[in-house]
Amino acid sequence: MPWNTPLGGLKLDSRSSLLQGGKSGPGIVPGQPADSLLIKAVSQTDAKLKMPMGGAKLSDKQIADLTHCVQIGAPWPETKEVANPAAASAKKGFAITPQQRQFWSFQPVRKPAPPPVKDAACVQNPVDNFILARLEEKRLKPLRPADKRVLIRRATYDLIGLPRTPEETEAFVNDAFPAPSPRLSTGFWPLLITVSAGPPLAGRRPLRGWRWRK
Repeated sequence: MPWNTPLGGLKLDSRSSLLQGGKSGPGIVPGQPADSLLIKAVSQTDAKLKMPMGGAKLSDKQIADLTHCVQIGAPWPETKEVANPAAASAKKGFAITPQQRQFWSFQPVRKPAPPPVKDAACVQNPVDNFILARLEEKRLKPLRPADKRVLIRRATYDLIGLPRTPEETEAFVNDAFPAPSPRLSTGFWPLLITVSAGPPLAGRRPLRGWRWRK
């Protein structure tokens, strides 16, 4: 069964779908909550008709709200509904409603202007503006920049799960860390990442967990 096929043929994303119902009949009868399958299902008065399926029963207030809604005619927010949703979906293959289109992942990519900050000295790139603006909003201050000893500890534990030897740490702190190639001999941070992530240390951290699964 396709993932977007409604179970039992019932859809609740529009008033017309709710009135049409599914295999068991209309989901609601406006003005008659006692005859509405939806109200019967959420009230769980029928052992074979219970909603939510596998979940906790709605509260009395939630059931009362749904009952009242059906009693007053099942009003629905004004939307442009497709005359025949099933035919439209079959024709297009998949349809996204205007409400679904408002979800954040459907929004076009934008490049917002970096927000202004009070402590501009802490800003090294535009991303810092966004982070620092939120920190200042919460009356927090950024931590001081990590020194090289902290950086090598963070990088090696994150990448290989093991610390560098004291000799390697001191070499890194004193700018004497061995370069894997002349091309990477400048800039201690790219150099450290390249050395830690490359052979013979590459993959050591993720493989540690497999040693005990023999």
